[in-house]
Amino acid sequence: MSTIHPQIFYDAQSLVSALSPSQERLRARHDLHERLRELIRSYAGQDFDVDDISMLNYAEDLDIAPLDLMIIDKRHPTGLPPGTDSSNLPDVYYPSRVASFLQDCGLDGVIQSAEVQRRDGIPGGWKRGDPPPQSDTGAFRWPRYKRTPKTEVVYPAILEGTTPEPFRLSLPGPTIRHKMNLFHVYGRRNPHLRLMISLIYVWMRSWGVKEMSPGTLCLLLIRFFQKRCPDSQRQDTRLLSQPSRATPTCSTWRFLCFIPAVIPT
Repeated sequence: MSTIHPQIFYDAQSLVSALSPSQERLRARHDLHERLRELIRSYAGQDFDVDDISMLNYAEDLDIAPLDLMIIDKRHPTGLPPGTDSSNLPDVYYPSRVASFLQDCGLDGVIQSAEVQRRDGIPGGWKRGDPPPQSDTGAFRWPRYKRTPKTEVVYPAILEGTTPEPFRLSLPGPTIRHKMNLFHVYGRRNPHLRLMISLIYVWMRSWGVKEMSPGTLCLLLIRFFQKRCPDSQRQDTRLLSQPSRATPTCSTWRFLCFIPAVIPT
């Protein structure tokens, strides 16, 4: 594999380092996180908090990566119990109400519509090497959001903030904590996963692909390792139940398979 790129790790790390956020940007993100935490606590009470689930938790941080936050219900951090009356939930579970409150506090943003056309559903003679097709974002300004009448899997809407600093705010949900645990486990199993996520995210953004979040990309890469590493499926359950014992097992060449598509030789 050394013939593919003689200094592949050095070049990859140098690229990611050059695209890392500045100290000023990090301070702006931190200040916005603290501001949103104070706002949500004042709005919903001390039983709720705002956690940072951004890219820096499972990959090498990038300046182009969004500040990704989630509202935590401390009483039900992994989701509401079965049989909960959904008509009598705290206001923080309703995206339009949260968005209205944040607007009153000087923030603004959009909520992506479930009706947005997928890239793979756009007709046309797309060929390899052509720029990716563009589609309407289908975003609703805060707080003009209504759930689609279509049958769907109910999952919290994500408020995509545009001011004062771009951010994503997820409402309380049952799977986000489990997803972050999964990211940490695979990060320990494969020491190259953090760098790989960042490199491919840079590559996607260079093609104008903005719809996929770093977390979604991480899930796709984890699925790749599950398919390519014969022992992954057998060890996943044990590692998730005993994450402290997780050790890297995937070999380096599986990481190298991805890099030629990201860093030209």
